[in-house]
Amino acid sequence: MNKPKILKHTLFVFLILVSLNSYSQLKTHFGYTIGGNLSQLNGDNENNSRNIFRTSMFGGLFLDVFIEYHSYIEFGCFYSQQGGVKKLEYNDIIRRVDYKIKNNVDYIMFPVIWKQQWGDLFTQIGGYGEIAINANSIWQQDYHYLDSVSRTTGIYKSFTHDLRMYDVGAVFGIGYQSAITYKYDFFINLSYKFGFFPIENNPEDSVDIMKNRFFTLNIGLILFNKEKRYARKKRR
Repeated sequence: MNKPKILKHTLFVFLILVSLNSYSQLKTHFGYTIGGNLSQLNGDNENNSRNIFRTSMFGGLFLDVFIEYHSYIEFGCFYSQQGGVKKLEYNDIIRRVDYKIKNNVDYIMFPVIWKQQWGDLFTQIGGYGEIAINANSIWQQDYHYLDSVSRTTGIYKSFTHDLRMYDVGAVFGIGYQSAITYKYDFFINLSYKFGFFPIENNPEDSVDIMKNRFFTLNIGLILFNKEKRYARKKRR
């Protein structure tokens, strides 16, 4: 993975967001957020394994650009940890075998979302593109005998070798936003995101076709320019 190139692109997007917030004649609101993901990798074929959620981090910055009454287009740049656990359990003649693969993929995400304000509540619908910046996969196999357990572990190298470096998906969300001072709003947001593509380049060679599916719960602050105050009463 060409991490320096990805980081340069991320910095470029960050500078664009800051510039828009500073110089745009539109009504814009700049904000920060942090939270967590509850993610799985599941898709079109789930007959051979069981999916377990990965709990991970989510955070970044965004820009809300005013479109019309109570409506905004939101642009963002986020760090999103995704992935999931695949678990397979079976019995042979003398033992029970638990086989588990922990697949972790970290992305830089760039969403474009329509945000509609309903008083202090808001809804979101849109899409996102994301670039993978880090990935690893670790397998673990437990052999359960009558009076003992034996474990072996290793790195599943073919996961990172076949990993698709990008994903595109959809976003649906709902949140609550409230003024805490004249300059800042606090918000809490729950959203569901799902990728359109298998995360592997050759999914037909896999036991399961894996696609990104994850919930995000995050909190944050929205900042307003001095000349562009966002009065709470205007949302009602």
